[in-house]
Parts: sequence; structure tokens; C-alpha cells
Amino acid sequence: MTYQRKLSRTAAISLLLIGVGGIILPLLFRWLSAGAPRTSQMLYQQGSDLFAFSVDTLTSRKIAEGRDAWSWSPDGTKLILTDSDRASIWVSQANGSSPQLVLDNKQYPNLALRIMRWLTNEVVLLVFSPIDRYTFFLYSLNISTGHLQQIEEISGLDLYPAPNGKFWVRTYIDGAEISTLSGQRVLEERIPIFSLAFSPDSQQIAYLSNNRQIWIANISENGITDAYPLYSPHENGFDFDPDLRWSPDGKYVGYRAYKGEPYFQAVEVSTRKLKYSWPVPSVSRFFMWAPGSDAIIMKDRYQTPMLDLATGKITPILITPEDKPSVYITDWRFFPKPSK
Repeated sequence: MTYQRKLSRTAAISLLLIGVGGIILPLLFRWLSAGAPRTSQMLYQQGSDLFAFSVDTLTSRKIAEGRDAWSWSPDGTKLILTDSDRASIWVSQANGSSPQLVLDNKQYPNLALRIMRWLTNEVVLLVFSPIDRYTFFLYSLNISTGHLQQIEEISGLDLYPAPNGKFWVRTYIDGAEISTLSGQRVLEERIPIFSLAFSPDSQQIAYLSNNRQIWIANISENGITDAYPLYSPHENGFDFDPDLRWSPDGKYVGYRAYKGEPYFQAVEVSTRKLKYSWPVPSVSRFFMWAPGSDAIIMKDRYQTPMLDLATGKITPILITPEDKPSVYITDWRFFPKPSK
């Protein structure tokens, strides 16, 4: 694997990924909540093949070959893909059908695609960089028209788009900068912000400060306000990874902690109290929230440990034989269940 593919894979994993797969256990059905009928589906990559996994039927279906998975659109109706060499961008229906080429990057042979993120259901943020330089170019791509527009050029890259697609935050050593889709830099905050994570409604951020305290603040295109300390793992005897992740229901901020052994911890935002603290396998590095916010899955080489947050029970739910490529789970969603 080349350095370029490693960097692209790492960037993709830092947004959404974790993985490793093959066998799903029926206990995943507990993640389907009451209410309107819906199904829980995972999107995963194994080698050069792309699969959709249905928790309802416990089956995988190959939906593409020779392409890399990124994620479903915010409304879950589309799927964005790239060729294995990141040379072209495709958009298909959520089930992988009717793929349409929207950008042929072969016309830009000296630019490498580093990051691709949905801003809206029609607009994707693309981050390119010259292969031999640490300069980054931000583009917006309209997947319906194929219109590609350069937004800005930046150096360094800690870029956090808001889930609502209206703005993003770029952080650096002693501050943060808020920009809009037009490239307008509307605000520069002179406060240390690290490992920023947006709430699902885009109205708050969780982040780390210099003293390794977790903070919460309100955010909009107009600025960052009403910041307050949420929780300090250090004051409670834990070290922790600077990788904060907000739960899909907006109630918790999770992270990986250490106290002799690794833990997964989650703080309840409304009470500012530690809600969950469970030991996890030492080999697990990344984690992804279940769409019901009641469990997480973690990255391992040959399996995907699942942690039940109510009981602390860990179950390997995806198993990969050692002679098979690793599996990368790139998205996990609830979808309306098709009517019969």
C-alpha cells in the first residue's frame, strides 16, 4: 500500500471508519428501536469489494467491485464511491445500483484525493493536495451537475465540517477558524481547540483544551459561544485519546481512556457526569457508535468487538479469517424498512 493510499485510508477512518468483518450475531437486533419499522445496515469494504450488510437478514450483499466505499448521503438515498486508485468519483443509489460517474480525476494527475465528506445531499466537500507538497485545496462538487468549484487553499489540515453543511471549522495550534461554503472566513477564535466533534444537530461542539479537559460550546456560522468544561478524565485518574465522538442521539460524548488497561468512556452532556466506563480489548483502536447510541463497535485486525453499553458485555460480531483482507466498516445507518 502506498503512502498516498495510507493517508487517504487514515483520513477516511478518522471521520467515520472502523471495522473488520464476516459473521453477525442476532443480538444486533436489539439496536432496532420501537416506532416506525426500520432496518439497520452497515456498509463495509473488504479488499477491492464493497458490501452492504443487513442486520435484519444477517446477510451481506456485494454491491461493487474495484471501488472504495465512503458513506451514504445524509438522507441515506445515495452512496458515494471512488475507484480503488481514487482517480474517479461515482454516486449510486443507496443499494449500489445505477452508479454514475460525477468526476474523472484523471484530468488532475498531480492531485491526490485526501478527504471526501458530504455537506448536503447534493454537495460534497473534496480535499486535494499535490502529491509532493503539504498544501491542500478545498473544492465543492455538485453531484447532480458535476460542477466542481475551488473554495480555498490552506496549509495544514484539521478540517471539521458541520453536519448541516453550512460551515466548517479548521483548527490549529492556538485557535480555530470558521468558514462558509463560499470560502468566506467569518470568524477566528483565539482559543486552543483540539479534536473537535460536532453534535448531530450542528449546534454544539465538544473539544479538548490545553489542559486536556473536555469542553462543550455552542457554535454557528457567527462564532463559538458559551463554552464550559464538560469533564476531565485526568482528574479522575484516566489518560485518554484525543478522539472525541458524539453519540447519534446527541446525549453523550465518547472517547477511549486508559488506566492500566484501555476503557471506553462516555460522558452525559446534560448532567456532565460519566455515564459509561467499560474495559475494552487492548487491540481495539477506533470506535463507532451504533445508530441507536446503545453500543459501540471497535477496530481489530481480525474481528470487530461490540460493547453493549448497558451491560459492558463484549462480543466479537464480525470475524475475518487470517488469510482474508481486513474489513473496514465505513457507515452504519437506520433505514426505513421496505413495505411488503
